[in-house]
Amino acid sequence: MRRAATAVFLALTLTFVAGAAFSADGLTVGVNQTRRLVLRGTASNVIVSDPAVADVTVLDTHSLLVMGRGYGATGLLVLDRGGRTLFDGQILVAAPEANRVTLHHGNQSVDYACAPRCQALGSFADQGASNSTTTTTTNSTPAAPAAAAGAGTTTSAPAASPGI
Repeated sequence: MRRAATAVFLALTLTFVAGAAFSADGLTVGVNQTRRLVLRGTASNVIVSDPAVADVTVLDTHSLLVMGRGYGATGLLVLDRGGRTLFDGQILVAAPEANRVTLHHGNQSVDYACAPRCQALGSFADQGASNSTTTTTTNSTPAAPAAAAGAGTTTSAPAASPGI
């Protein structure tokens, strides 16, 4: 009986450790947001593929702080002194789903993340522009004053200029 209990405990422990090792293949963070990444070993080398997308600060030998710098994705590789991989995954810096605005100008559009101020995720200069401008807003914050007036819905209305 004791041998069976030990075998079950060992199997559960190995399953948990393997699951933890394979679940650490990516991390999502917002722009100007920071997430803590805890490592299984002592970090010696930290490599960020695109520092314009995410910045990494070593907090201690077992923890990193990952900060979103710009929208996009970048790779993160963390090695120990022996060259063994502690983390090899993708850092995704994404716009928040709530409080997004899409500005339509003719057949072109620009997305804005608005929390607390609007920041363009693209520009008309990259795409060209025409004379008709329309805005589309999405707000999924339930406590917003507009909640009673249909927040969380998408609306379109003509706008006077492409600036926000």
